[in-house]
Amino acid sequence: MDTQPIFIAPGDGRTIRNPAGGMLTFMAGSEETGGAVTMWESTAAPGEGPPLHLHVTGGGKGSNSVWMSIEPSPELVTLHEQLLQAAEPFEVTTGDSSAFFGDDARDRDVRWVREFRHESSFDLFTPHITLGHASNPPAIEPMSFVATTVAVCHLGRFCTCRRIVRAWNLARA
Repeated sequence: MDTQPIFIAPGDGRTIRNPAGGMLTFMAGSEETGGAVTMWESTAAPGEGPPLHLHVTGGGKGSNSVWMSIEPSPELVTLHEQLLQAAEPFEVTTGDSSAFFGDDARDRDVRWVREFRHESSFDLFTPHITLGHASNPPAIEPMSFVATTVAVCHLGRFCTCRRIVRAWNLARA
């Protein structure tokens, strides 16, 4: 059996559109590998890919809020970056508590939202799920789950989601 390496340069291969709309590039097939293997690269079209797999790494606590820490997987970081880029034209840096659901936001809530892009996003992104208000951090065992929906929320006190404005299904219909 011949075990010579195969070099595949970027852009090499034969690309076709799969039935769901994504791209499928065949990098090496029977001819190149002596029938041993077929290698391809698949790029999912929007809505084509699997749901988002998330991994809880433990609990955390700020001055008043507690949360579950989420591992910043490459897929989650990419989603975060894409959402921030899409939202940039709509950002207002002079908002106040009246922009929050129920008009009961604290000054630190307003400040956190106003400064999010520069203080808590991109390289500073720390994904989490806010659980609420408590004096001690929760004891949370690491676990994994699948997120099938992403939503834009009208934030309320403690920057929690008080009303879903729009939601999208991450799983393919």
